[in-house]
Amino acid sequence: MESKIFSIGEVCNLLDLKSHNLRYLEKALNLSPERDKSFNRVYTETDVKELKRVINLKKSGLNYDAIKKILNDEKDIDIKSVECACTITEENIQENYDLIPFDKVEVLKKLMKTVINESLTENLNPKLEELSNDNKVLKDIIERQQKTYLKTQEMHFKDIDNKFIKWREDNFKSEKKSFFKTLFKKR
Repeated sequence: MESKIFSIGEVCNLLDLKSHNLRYLEKALNLSPERDKSFNRVYTETDVKELKRVINLKKSGLNYDAIKKILNDEKDIDIKSVECACTITEENIQENYDLIPFDKVEVLKKLMKTVINESLTENLNPKLEELSNDNKVLKDIIERQQKTYLKTQEMHFKDIDNKFIKWREDNFKSEKKSFFKTLFKKR
């Protein structure tokens, strides 16, 4: 029994997608449909079902990395369990406690942990690197400002010292008493 073959246009009509969105899905998830003699994409019924699952997973809130993991680990986990897990809410958890088969819970936990860790690593490492670079720039700016401040302060004290020396020379030049005696004499 032969399965039906669909062109890209037919699949787009079935899934209510534009062809560029379908190509993007294929690229993002590393899907590679068969090609005919003219190198046009052709899809089997299985491919269409898989694409429907991908679209449902995307609508349920999963990102492409998570969907890719699910597709790669499909042999280890029942895809319907994952779809159900994505729609679990606090209200229905008590009445639907058996949504995920018990033997698949550990596999799902491992899969979710891997996806979350990879996502955090992807997002945090560039931010940490950016913060580290910003921190280095700020340290350099602070060092330059401190040097400038110290130079300015030194110049200010030298200026005050020179003015004081000049004032002392001008005011106490003719007197033979010492500077401090003149300055602190009793009146």
